[in-house]
Amino acid sequence: MSSSYKERFYSKYVSTHNSKLYGPNDMGRVRAQYPVWDSQYGGFLSEDKEARIADLGCADGGLVAWLHAEGFKNAEGVDVSGEQIAAGKAMGITALTEMDLREFLRLRPDHFDLLFLRDVLGHFPKEEVLEIVELMHASLKSGGMLVVKTPNAESPMTGRLRYGDFTHDTSFTGQSLRQLLEVHSFKDVEIYSMRPAVHGIISAARWILWWPIEIQIRIWRLIEAGSPSGWFTQNVVVVGRK
Repeated sequence: MSSSYKERFYSKYVSTHNSKLYGPNDMGRVRAQYPVWDSQYGGFLSEDKEARIADLGCADGGLVAWLHAEGFKNAEGVDVSGEQIAAGKAMGITALTEMDLREFLRLRPDHFDLLFLRDVLGHFPKEEVLEIVELMHASLKSGGMLVVKTPNAESPMTGRLRYGDFTHDTSFTGQSLRQLLEVHSFKDVEIYSMRPAVHGIISAARWILWWPIEIQIRIWRLIEAGSPSGWFTQNVVVVGRK
């Protein structure tokens, strides 16, 4: 099967994948995510509301809408899936571009203060991953920040996300992502577990109940490997600076 198979999948990504997981596209669903994103990503945002920000592989642009709501009017998104871009624009999210993210980055050297890459890197084979990371580094201003979120291959639940999308190619752990960024000259690289985001009573209960699970996993690792260290949530975030 040639690489063009992905074009078939991305052309129907909303109707065959995202809508099955998250429901219909509407701003009510998007706004419901704002408290979650504030908990997960708010700490990475600059105080400078003029900062240039891009969400690479933005899907329907929900994160871009959140960034605009936070006052970052220079935030924009790019995605190769025309169906997803159309869904976002139908909701009134206009700062979206249908384009391969690599071409998007090539056209914008030393341009961005902050780049998000969420649930995207795993869709590419390793050779293309290297190209993308190099392009992201080149597209950031000096001191700019990259925030990468991917399914976590170190999690006991890794198979659910790794094989839940036919277009996934590559898996990562926090450590392999850190290695990847440092090889490409990113500095101050940090790894974050994505535990349940607290934004209400129910999510706070999930956060509390998560800890006994994580402790058991760490005991398991300690017994098997002699160390309890690691990042064990379904997703992991790795952050680096140019």
